[in-house]
Amino acid sequence: MSDRLPSVGAVLLSGNGSLSKDELSALCSTAGLRAVGEHVAAGATGPFWEALGARILGALRNALEIPMSTVLAEAWNRYDGFRQYLDPARYPADRISVVTLARHSARSSFRPVVELWVGDQRITTLHVEAELAITLDSGILSIQAGRFTELRPGKCTVLGAIRCDGAALLERPVAELTLPGVITFGEGIPIGPRREGHPVASGAGP
Repeated sequence: MSDRLPSVGAVLLSGNGSLSKDELSALCSTAGLRAVGEHVAAGATGPFWEALGARILGALRNALEIPMSTVLAEAWNRYDGFRQYLDPARYPADRISVVTLARHSARSSFRPVVELWVGDQRITTLHVEAELAITLDSGILSIQAGRFTELRPGKCTVLGAIRCDGAALLERPVAELTLPGVITFGEGIPIGPRREGHPVASGAGP
């Protein structure tokens, strides 16, 4: 198993290689898809729209190739207590600090756009809103040189949704996400500047 977190797109679109009939109907009801309909043969059949829906899903998956660690780090950086680890006098670069995380949630929204072309003509632009909420029941977070470097997660659940031009496209109900026992963050995720927030940490090691 990889020691990395999946991307936002992989989580939201897991198992979705094509749209269901209801999802395709919702997509086709948007102004963007109606615009496409005006530029294709009047006799375009179901398979055309199914193939288009699959292409749009593929474009969304690429647009949402955003590390889930980015969502978590945004939540951690809202907790002012992590700012202490930016002090090199107290926490020199060769020192690894370990923090025990309490149950907490991280939420983010993303607004990619998908351009649809017919031949060399751009017909329309679809405005997409994707939302992802992650809840960690617990975790052990390692910090070194002012960066989050490693996570040993407890139980993790996710939920989310994707809307296209205001129409509900995909809903991901609350589901448990299987994660590696140890997740590394490469060169580390920088701890951000001071800001107000709510605590997610319940204790710190050396």
